[in-house]
Amino acid sequence: MSEQNHQGVEPLTRAERKELLVLACTSDRLAWLRACRPSPARSPMMNLAASWLGRLEPFSHFLPGRLGRWVRGAVFVAGLERQFGWLTR
Repeated sequence: MSEQNHQGVEPLTRAERKELLVLACTSDRLAWLRACRPSPARSPMMNLAASWLGRLEPFSHFLPGRLGRWVRGAVFVAGLERQFGWLTR
């Protein structure tokens, strides 16, 4: 195999490598802080709704027609909300 031709690519100086390392460490530190931040608390209304939907979910297959589909859909959306934190403040 032939050697690749590195036209116009100069090696980084020690100072440039140090700057890139500092930038990478800073961004990693910020990402770590963001990942470890506690999720915001849910409102009491959301807690109440999640509690009732959790109690209704096992029986949603026995509920007739639209009511059962509505409860299953609400449980599904509540799970997505909990996963992604859409409705939290």
